[in-house]
Amino acid sequence: MSNQLNLTTVFASFYAWEAHLAQHALEKNGIESYIIDAGMVSANWMYANAVGGVKLRVADRDADRARAILATTSVPKRQPAGEHPKDPDESHTAKGNSLWRCLYAIGTFFLLGVPLLFRPRK
Repeated sequence: MSNQLNLTTVFASFYAWEAHLAQHALEKNGIESYIIDAGMVSANWMYANAVGGVKLRVADRDADRARAILATTSVPKRQPAGEHPKDPDESHTAKGNSLWRCLYAIGTFFLLGVPLLFRPRK
């Protein structure tokens, strides 16, 4: 008989530090966990999407308890692609201004060799 441990992913993030925060929350509650693919993502961040991000895995028997703990902690939750919180002050004019700032930076880069960047005023 094999002593193989079956693991379940309970948390995934594009950032290793978020997975470490989640792991710390689980360890405080006595759940052993393993961080997977942190080295791959740290070596080249462009691989994060390809490998599914940095994953935190726990034993199958602890998965439900781990999810409940992570749901009550202040570990950042990754937003699904395409769903970004709306800024109430954002208007059509603000979007137009950001376009002009971008075009200005690109234009100065080609003319001067250095982009001139400006931060928007709030």
